[in-house]
Amino acid sequence: MRDTFLVPLSFFRDNPPLLYAYDLVPSPVDDFPYQRVGYQKPYTLRGGRVVVPIYEAYQGYVVWGMTARIVHWLIRELEQPPLPGEGEARR
Repeated sequence: MRDTFLVPLSFFRDNPPLLYAYDLVPSPVDDFPYQRVGYQKPYTLRGGRVVVPIYEAYQGYVVWGMTARIVHWLIRELEQPPLPGEGEARR
């Protein structure tokens, strides 16, 4: 992290991210404690495809990586219509 800065949620809502994808290829190394995290030899680590959202240029800043993934998820959640009964007063 280079800097900390504030961005209004409305910026993310009004400016959808660019979405880039890459292949995640596992590359086991000998000095990682696989046994401590539940893996036994032979290691069967799976690869996959990772989508990276990039929000460009809010006052010169770019939001990307894990921060952008969290923001992207949050904006999608906030845009969902409420479930039936949500928001009603409980009795």
